[in-house]
Amino acid sequence: MSFKASLKIVLKADDVVVAESEDVELWQRVLSRMNKSGEAPLPTGEPPQRDSERDPETASLFTSGAQSSESESGREEAIAKFSELLGVNEDELIGACDPRLEPPYIYLEKHHWQELKDTLPARGPNAIPSIVIAASILLLWLDEIGDENPTVENTQSVLNTIDVRDRNPGRGISNCKWLRKRDGEIILNPAKTSMAVAVSRAYCMGEKPDFDD
Repeated sequence: MSFKASLKIVLKADDVVVAESEDVELWQRVLSRMNKSGEAPLPTGEPPQRDSERDPETASLFTSGAQSSESESGREEAIAKFSELLGVNEDELIGACDPRLEPPYIYLEKHHWQELKDTLPARGPNAIPSIVIAASILLLWLDEIGDENPTVENTQSVLNTIDVRDRNPGRGISNCKWLRKRDGEIILNPAKTSMAVAVSRAYCMGEKPDFDD
């Protein structure tokens, strides 16, 4: 009978757990340093090193591992809230736009993009410019993670994840009911936030946006 063991690195100060991580790369690197030839084990009864006494490289391994674990936990929580806002399940959300905590924050997916575009007219009052779709998703996600409002170039970077670039972003944003441009940033019209939600949900589901008004 065989089983897989789950390895965990735990950093303690006396009996107090300071940080812990199940990151495979982290424990492999720590184990490698502990097994270096010539390194003697601590004498019995010698207290563990504090962060200020620890070898800088080893200390950074624990710090980076703890930060990575905290960041991933924060991302998972934000994704749960974002999926609830859009009315889609988390797998659908991640598959459609893979929200991250670092730029460009949103990674669009070509099939979802094309499915949405197929439901929309290319021109006319019911058309939705590419910059507006990307900005709607990006703004709602940045609001969930408490980040600053994006610029046009930030939003173009999101479009660039599927090799798309809006040639006239200023006009698209100016003509949009739920977006505004202020001090170089794109912001949401608070009274029309539901429209941004509808567009973002439509992108994730590959369907025509269902606007209430």
